[in-house]
Amino acid sequence: MRQLLPIVLFSTFILFFSTNCSIKATKEVVEKKLLPNVQKLDYYGSMSILSKPVSLETDSALEEDNIQTNNKIKKASITSDPKELFFKSDYVTYKKQKGSKNDTTHLIQYLKNNKKIYFPKGNYYFKLNSIFLTSNTTLMGDFNKTNFHVIDDGEFKSTKPSALLNAYGKKNIQIFNINFYGKNNTSVGIGIYSSKKIGNSKEVVVAYNNTNKMGLLWVGPSKGFSFNRIDENNQDWANGGPVTEKDISENIKVFENVITGDLSKKLKDFHVNQISGISLLFVKNAKIYNNIISHTYFGAWAYGGASRSSDESHLTKNPIWCKNIEFFNNTIDRTFSPMWASRCQNVNMYSNYTKENLDVALDFEGCFDSSAKYNTVINSHGGALTSLNGSNNIIFKNNTIESNHESVYGINITLIRNANENIKYLNNIFRATGFSKGKIQLTRTSETIGINKNIIFKNNIFENIYVNNKDGSDITIDKTNMGIKP
Repeated sequence: MRQLLPIVLFSTFILFFSTNCSIKATKEVVEKKLLPNVQKLDYYGSMSILSKPVSLETDSALEEDNIQTNNKIKKASITSDPKELFFKSDYVTYKKQKGSKNDTTHLIQYLKNNKKIYFPKGNYYFKLNSIFLTSNTTLMGDFNKTNFHVIDDGEFKSTKPSALLNAYGKKNIQIFNINFYGKNNTSVGIGIYSSKKIGNSKEVVVAYNNTNKMGLLWVGPSKGFSFNRIDENNQDWANGGPVTEKDISENIKVFENVITGDLSKKLKDFHVNQISGISLLFVKNAKIYNNIISHTYFGAWAYGGASRSSDESHLTKNPIWCKNIEFFNNTIDRTFSPMWASRCQNVNMYSNYTKENLDVALDFEGCFDSSAKYNTVINSHGGALTSLNGSNNIIFKNNTIESNHESVYGINITLIRNANENIKYLNNIFRATGFSKGKIQLTRTSETIGINKNIIFKNNIFENIYVNNKDGSDITIDKTNMGIKP
């Protein structure tokens, strides 16, 4: 089990909704080290970005063009304008065709001859699924002033969403300082794809971008989403794959982005035809940090296939292709599920703040050797710190979970279901307000699936919480304060 650094990051987040549904958040990062410049990015070295309070305003370039939008894009302020972090002489400046409302063909021509393109402030208009990046491409906008607009509606596709920028089997892709404006929360700004035919996509950096009515990033096999239930002999890709090592994308880094879906949607709407903020499907080595995400289906998720059979009678046996994922210091608000992982190994979630989600939060499904530490979860309707479907060696430590209403599953505040083993809950606070008691539920969905084993609760604080061991799980509760406030 990889050991996380002790408390090197503490985050203080304050989120509230004003009358126009904008969100303001404050983030403080203890570790303060700026990137030297984007030409020398250390993809997986220790690195953090110091953030100032987030400013949520309309973009000046939008106002100059008199473009009407119901969703005001959100802009993250950082200590230094990222355009100062690159050598401008290395970039070709994109020259927009005056008055153009479709820049797709023009940009395609630029990309044929240029690897590094700088987009001055202004508005640019592109069709989905039409712009394809080659290896070693960097696109850099003017900080908070470069706006990419989707000009077609983009049908919602759950298995492979439409994307404005696309990279198939490419390496060294970097996207900075772009405001992506979508429609109906059905597409993403960037799509990264891998397969046996096109090769593995690798070394991708996405930072300092904003989205409005769309997700930011979808990474996965070129054929799209797959449950990868290889033991069920399914004939189609979506159900049975089989996903192989050739379908894996590697070395993805996503940081300092503000991702906003459709602010007009209510919490109950997020499970219907809505895009996710950051999607990592069959990915090795990724760091997702310092992002602010709201009003999307999933906030950020890592997926390596289904953890349970289609008839829910047994656990899957598909290989683990999704490994080494870190989610830290993210703020995620108003989603179906803010952060979760399925059939992954070595996933670590720490110092995140999530609020108001419809399903479960900080959820491990069929995962191994993973952890969630120093997180705060407020009002997760389906519970939090969840372990499902044969997860093994999971540590939940120093988290605060608080809920003030009943969950869609009853009043679960934590759910442990279906043959999990070696799950440790250490030094957490579980707090229920607004209903009689919150429930830590241990159960299974079928008699053909084993009970939970070696579930340990130690040195936690329970406030208005009880444990319901429905399936006779092997559970130990030691030195836990029942109903004692810290």
